[in-house]
Amino acid sequence: MRDAERALAPDVLPPAEAMRRLVEATFDHHAAHPEFIRLVSVENILEAENVAASPTIHGRDAAVIGTLSAVLARGEREGAFRPGIDPLDLHMLISGFCFHRVSDRHTFGAIFGRDLREAEVAAAHRRMAVEMVLRYLSPANSAKWRSIRPASGSMPVKRRKAPTAWKTAIPPPSSVRQPSARAWRNSAVSSGK
Repeated sequence: MRDAERALAPDVLPPAEAMRRLVEATFDHHAAHPEFIRLVSVENILEAENVAASPTIHGRDAAVIGTLSAVLARGEREGAFRPGIDPLDLHMLISGFCFHRVSDRHTFGAIFGRDLREAEVAAAHRRMAVEMVLRYLSPANSAKWRSIRPASGSMPVKRRKAPTAWKTAIPPPSSVRQPSARAWRNSAVSSGK
């Protein structure tokens, strides 16, 4: 993924075109590599224990934040993007949509009857991802976004100090049946079968 981003040479393109190409590259990579999506999903289930132990992954993946920061700064200077965009928030926005449509395509298909792999659907989603990001960055939306999300990126997250989701999760209502511990121990997922 990082190699594909570098190959785009976003530093020589106009900011909006650079951002368009970065979004499209992310979309295309995720769509073409569902195994990557599965790997990241499993790593999240394992609470990033392999990522945290790797001396190379953090530096390599932090490069995308540098790329986004440079494009955002240039876009802000040239008046193409509104000020105050946190590159990590932007990365999450881009990755979130591109990742979710691959990770949840089977459940979306079963529930809503739409195959997210169909070329027409994928092309529409690719355009939607680009439009979503460019509208979010638009200087015309500056005051509106500032009032919705003040200071989202004002303080960097300290990796070891960030609260984990399980500590803040709202428990399901008692009317929702929960799986028993025995069922979990005997499942194919937990036993590795």
